[in-house]
Amino acid sequence: MIRGVGEVAVHFFSHRGEEQASAREQADSLGKDKAGCKATTSERGGANILRNPKDKIELENQGVYEIPCKVCPATYIGQTNRRISARIAEHKNAVKKEEKSSSLFQHIKTTGHEIDFERTKLISKTEHFNSRIIMEAIEIEKHPNNMNKRDDTSRLPDI
Repeated sequence: MIRGVGEVAVHFFSHRGEEQASAREQADSLGKDKAGCKATTSERGGANILRNPKDKIELENQGVYEIPCKVCPATYIGQTNRRISARIAEHKNAVKKEEKSSSLFQHIKTTGHEIDFERTKLISKTEHFNSRIIMEAIEIEKHPNNMNKRDDTSRLPDI
């Protein structure tokens, strides 16, 4: 059995002739510590072993996240109690609709830059509301080149 590749994939490759051996060789070459792999086929019918990207899994969590600009070091810091991927979809929609209330759209409008939604990352997986609000405010303060509105840190008490 190929470690990290399910019975279904092995069954699929068993009907693919030479590609079965190729898939097994590729899976074996990855070693036993690479159990997070899955077997797929390319458009040309060749077998590939792809690793599930960790960041895609992270974006299914709630918490504090960062969306960078493609051109400059500016970032947007946000928080959500829902899946971050759902919140990203809302940000993309706001940019598409040119919503003036969107900090991301305002950055695009004033600089002509592009937002790099693909590089969105989870900063802190935080379930509790107060923790998320405080963590978001702290992260905004830590990033001097942020796109956030200045009142986004007003919930952070002076120390």
